[in-house]
Amino acid sequence: MIDYHRQIGIALPQEIAGVRQDTYIDWIAITTITPLLACPAPAVPVGFSHDGLPFGIQIIGRSRSEARLLQTGA
Repeated sequence: MIDYHRQIGIALPQEIAGVRQDTYIDWIAITTITPLLACPAPAVPVGFSHDGLPFGIQIIGRSRSEARLLQTGA
């Protein structure tokens, strides 16, 4: 596996909640289940932290429920 983030100088987390992250895939593994299950998952901006960093929430709907999820958010 080629770690492109290293080639452009981006540092990824080495540890999350005490769990070592050896590769980029370890770091993003939790995000792969949603698209594999065909679940809609829009990210919604919420605000800013005390440090001025943006943050948001991700709403995950049932498989193939895009229309209902959009209606709920409207």
